[in-house]
Amino acid sequence: MFLFSLFILLFAHSSFANPNCVSGVLRGGDCQPLRTGMIRLDDQLDAKKPLGSSPFGGMVLVGEDLLVVAHEPDWLAGYDLSKGTYSFWLPLGSPVAGPIEAFEGSVVVGLRTGELLKIDPNKGRVLWRLSLGRYSDRVPVLIGGTLLYQVIDDQMFAIDYASGKKLWLYDADTAASDIKIRQAAAPQVFENKVFMGTSTGEVHILSLAQGNRLKELRFPKGSFRFHDVMGEMVIDQESVVFGRYDGTLARIRYTASDAQLMWKKSFASIAAVKEDQGQLLVGTASGQVIGLDKNSGEQKWILNTPQTIGSFTVVGERVFVAGTEGLVSSIRKSDGGLEWTDDLYSHLDARPLHWQGSIYYLSGYKVLYGFLAKDQETRWAH
Repeated sequence: MFLFSLFILLFAHSSFANPNCVSGVLRGGDCQPLRTGMIRLDDQLDAKKPLGSSPFGGMVLVGEDLLVVAHEPDWLAGYDLSKGTYSFWLPLGSPVAGPIEAFEGSVVVGLRTGELLKIDPNKGRVLWRLSLGRYSDRVPVLIGGTLLYQVIDDQMFAIDYASGKKLWLYDADTAASDIKIRQAAAPQVFENKVFMGTSTGEVHILSLAQGNRLKELRFPKGSFRFHDVMGEMVIDQESVVFGRYDGTLARIRYTASDAQLMWKKSFASIAAVKEDQGQLLVGTASGQVIGLDKNSGEQKWILNTPQTIGSFTVVGERVFVAGTEGLVSSIRKSDGGLEWTDDLYSHLDARPLHWQGSIYYLSGYKVLYGFLAKDQETRWAH
């Protein structure tokens, strides 16, 4: 595989983390990041092509080597990672509104105009285009041939993925403010039930087949302006754990006739939530990363960082933490010990890429920065 023009190796031999870098406060210069290289996407861009990658759309890997990337102002591109060349450029006619996603070899793209597109990334052509009248900045979800797409005014569309036909529409009727927190919780499906977090802080449980509401989980709210459900909702046979931007993290038993609070925690504004093997990872807008037991809510450890937490990526016992302003850190999942930190000096909204043993973060300068993943199995955060 010819990669010499693709990579610029930053370290011939990456040094391992400083064993003293285990305190609860990040000190950027104390640790050596395990960089593996960077991929430059701008070599073939001319004056007619995008100025930079879209932080809203991000990127997604299709198959082994085809990277599909949203570019400013309104382009979608296919990039062959093995060859270091672009395979297609597709003008969309509108900026990408939210994270692009790949399902069954195709790519789903939502636009600011309220249109939703299914695209064949091998040929760079549109398979279907659906006008919904409103856009989404949340990750779409595919379950059993049904695409779930939650738009900004707390409406949920169910769409037949093969044809693009609308199956049902659910309106949460939240009467929320016109100002939203970007990229809030994506819907989750558990045993033919759809769990939908709203911008007003409730969780609605819907029937996957019909879209009718089965139950609404409400929780007291204070005077905080924004209550959006954020990060990953964690669902099991009897309960759901969810975090809100107002700082509330709670586990609620939804199987009871009246929803029962099992435990509740309060933090600064919650920006990200990820569950991995019974452990909750919570990231706040003030830069805290907290590890908790999912069942009891017991706090195990806390780490302070200087930036709003954007995403978690779990690789074995290592957690990659991305700050929205460019800080990337590796911490131990067991105790929150800091292994290393690196500053990419770029806004990092998009989810990272796992490719050939490295985790890559896309910067606004059309460059992907790679860090050694070490473990092969990766569980992504949305």
